[in-house]
Amino acid sequence: LACHARRVPRLLCLQRASITFYDFNLPEGKSREVPESRTVADSTVETILPFSTDERLRAEYLSFRNQIRIGKLLENMDLAAGQVAYLHADPYRENTVMVTAACDRITLQNEIIHTDYDIKVRGFPTYVGRSSMEIRVELTQEQTGAKLAGYFLFASRNAKDFSSKVLPALTLSSPEEEKLFKHAKERKEHMKRDRQNFDIMKLPTPEERIVIHELFLARKNGAKERPLKETRFDSTIYMHPREQNIHGHIFGGYLMRKAFEIAFLTACTFSHASSVDFLLMDEIQFLAPVKIGQILNCSAIVTYTSPKLGLLQVSVEAHVVNPLDRSVTKTNTFQFTFHHNGELEELNPGSYEESMKYLVGRRIMNTAHSSELLGIMKE
Repeated sequence: LACHARRVPRLLCLQRASITFYDFNLPEGKSREVPESRTVADSTVETILPFSTDERLRAEYLSFRNQIRIGKLLENMDLAAGQVAYLHADPYRENTVMVTAACDRITLQNEIIHTDYDIKVRGFPTYVGRSSMEIRVELTQEQTGAKLAGYFLFASRNAKDFSSKVLPALTLSSPEEEKLFKHAKERKEHMKRDRQNFDIMKLPTPEERIVIHELFLARKNGAKERPLKETRFDSTIYMHPREQNIHGHIFGGYLMRKAFEIAFLTACTFSHASSVDFLLMDEIQFLAPVKIGQILNCSAIVTYTSPKLGLLQVSVEAHVVNPLDRSVTKTNTFQFTFHHNGELEELNPGSYEESMKYLVGRRIMNTAHSSELLGIMKE
């Protein structure tokens, strides 16, 4: 595994043991004092996933379609983002804890990712505020033109009392970096608005109320559309130490992979297909840590379909159960968009709660995302 400017052990691609989780092999004798500012280049990490030469790695990532498993790549993205966060904030991890707060909009252009070609992983900061920073991660495969990219938001905390901690400022060295910095600030505001749209507690608009009423009338008149509950799949597993990060909690990338995999099989089953095309994972928030020994339950349902465009929206809710007191805590809600070339069924919510989930899926697909989705599909 190669790394631009800094060597990162090949082991990082294969496991997440805390001892090597963010090991940058920094030079001995270098000052451990954190500077007041860093450039984008200072905090950039580049690695290669050597699928063309590493049979063990290739087997680890191989899907039943003889392609790369997207869920495994999501793990790599989260890992790369964490490397960038610590490299910028505190490479020696002596006084700082970097917490993944959110992940915003991961998209895949050119869905075919082959196992015979290497993948380049690149992560770099686009924005740094007082105690939070945004990181862009890109995975590219030159031979196929495939590109998996997204943004991660990290918060800086003091290791002693977990209070907010000031980050080194980001020095911008080019017009392109200034442009990315500006877009990151705009994206932060968009995220706040999107969170309201994705909240099932949001009151439906007058137009949305008409939509729900028409679906209700259709159901009363004998419509055969499926209720959302009939599309549901669940996955329940114990959390083991192998998936922990350096803080002793479950690695965020692992949660993303598990959510993607159940969303994928839900979309395939609904579509009566062995495979569907992944297009987009919308913003997710990490609401609570998942700890070793807890039980993770992921529930996936299809919330909305657009048969005309061949698009379907899958929502995955993740909860942890403490087996000692049976308490249940919501940790994440994931929103995935897939494309299917064949026919898709219509949905008809069977309850008010299902109607709210249906509207959330509809908002995701029928707002600004629709043009982006079509653009991805044309790649």
